[in-house]
Amino acid sequence: MRAKEVSVVILAGGKSTRMGQDKAALKWGKTDLLNHIVEKLYAHYKEVIVVSNKPQNLHKPVKLVVDIFPDRGPLSGIHSGLCHSMYGNAIIVGCDMPFVTPIFLDLMISRMNGFDAVVPLHSRGKEYLCACYSTSCIPIIERQLKCGNNRVSSLLDKVNCFYYREEEWSSSFSADSLFCNLNTYEEYRQYLAKEC
Repeated sequence: MRAKEVSVVILAGGKSTRMGQDKAALKWGKTDLLNHIVEKLYAHYKEVIVVSNKPQNLHKPVKLVVDIFPDRGPLSGIHSGLCHSMYGNAIIVGCDMPFVTPIFLDLMISRMNGFDAVVPLHSRGKEYLCACYSTSCIPIIERQLKCGNNRVSSLLDKVNCFYYREEEWSSSFSADSLFCNLNTYEEYRQYLAKEC
């Protein structure tokens, strides 16, 4: 049963310049990277949105949208996902994060009470693209994009953000696994054989 009344926004609109090919279409198990993540999250949430500026062969009936502010990076993808969300909060996930789990995403969303954003924080930094954002961020993002500032970190300086610190997580969660994002073909080959 798809019970969680929250939108999941999967960002699949990047240029994949370091990878050298479209990340979303990379083979992963019996499917591709994008559909792997869609299928993992589809059963758990009432709405799944894919933000992509190119056609995608999606195996589930999810909402496919484009950037409202094209060629402005991940902040524009977050903006478009929030604008199309039917709920007040959205979980943002990059299409190149195959090991993210609904259990961890649920823990993040449970921290949203009274905050505009919840962002994981661990020893290697902040995970802006595996985080939760409220639709209250939309006008702030729009002002920022119109001023030419595409940095997600700048948005978080302007909103009420809760940093979900690694020491608060269950020991069953590993930052190295949860947030492994496949930026290069070498990283893709390294993680391809891992259990999903």
